[in-house]
Amino acid sequence: MAGLSERLDASERVLFHKRVHPAIWIRPGAVLGIGLFAMLGEGGPAALIAIVAGAIDLCVRALQAIRIELMVTDRRVLARTGIFRTHEMTVADTNAVELVHNGFAKHLGFAFVRLTPTEGKARTIGFVPDSAALRQAMDKVETA
Repeated sequence: MAGLSERLDASERVLFHKRVHPAIWIRPGAVLGIGLFAMLGEGGPAALIAIVAGAIDLCVRALQAIRIELMVTDRRVLARTGIFRTHEMTVADTNAVELVHNGFAKHLGFAFVRLTPTEGKARTIGFVPDSAALRQAMDKVETA
């Protein structure tokens, strides 16, 4: 699968290029941990359900960690999302890029980025690390 770097023009300069933040592993790790801890006690169907749900979530998050990519160049914002089908977007106007923080995300140092292209529906990319650097890169695009 081709990455976003292959879609760049020769004259474009990359200002920001990241994949997902390690916080993507918190939920599946917690659910698996609860299930495994419950197996140490009585176990039962609830523990097995937690282990299976955690394992499925872990697999989905692993696919997301491999597939999600965000890049800001001096001219545009490029994103690649999707697990089974790849959705690639190009946003030329940085006003169509919105950083969404909640308390937990801000505390751990990541953000959710909502991209609204001129054609198609808006997409949200989760667990984008270093949101301050992303904001600085987008400000450079606006001033260019």
